[in-house]
Amino acid sequence: GESDGNTIKKSAIPLPTSTITTTPKGMAEDGTNLYLVIEASPKDYIAKVTTAGALVTSFGTDGSVQAPKDDIEGITYLDNALWILTTAPSSCPPSCGGGDDARVYKLDKDTGAEDSSFDISNCNYGPCFDFTGITNNGTKLLVGASETCGFQCGQMKIFEIDPNNTSQQDEKNVNGSPSAIDSMTFYDGTPTD
Repeated sequence: GESDGNTIKKSAIPLPTSTITTTPKGMAEDGTNLYLVIEASPKDYIAKVTTAGALVTSFGTDGSVQAPKDDIEGITYLDNALWILTTAPSSCPPSCGGGDDARVYKLDKDTGAEDSSFDISNCNYGPCFDFTGITNNGTKLLVGASETCGFQCGQMKIFEIDPNNTSQQDEKNVNGSPSAIDSMTFYDGTPTD
């Protein structure tokens, strides 16, 4: 009995209520369907819709899934998977100048389930960056970052990442006058009909 400690007790702890807005935060397409990132709390949501605008109800719960994390900065489709960019407070020492670290999640395009994730380190002994967008060039992920006004205020970078070897992250400087990357897309210059 209970007096000798041989009992099991059960309780139900309610999960926080999700608040889903109608504010879009990003979009990707796989050639057939659209994947929309929607602002929500405590975590953002991803919805899968046809090009006609109908929810694909087999995706997640009635067409949407809760993202692995809040504050999604972008979404792209590559190699039969969804890739979402999120940010987190930097893990670098306080003397590095601020900025956020990035985590990229790979999600199953059919179920929305998390497959894997990897980090992009923010401060490698230099200026720190805020990660602000993700796209791809058909073979590699491209992640945009804007310098947070340390050593070279306004510098922009593109991190080029092999999805099959995410530890290989090539940094490329972006030349030009803009001081921030707000969103990204890739165009290879091929004319379309």
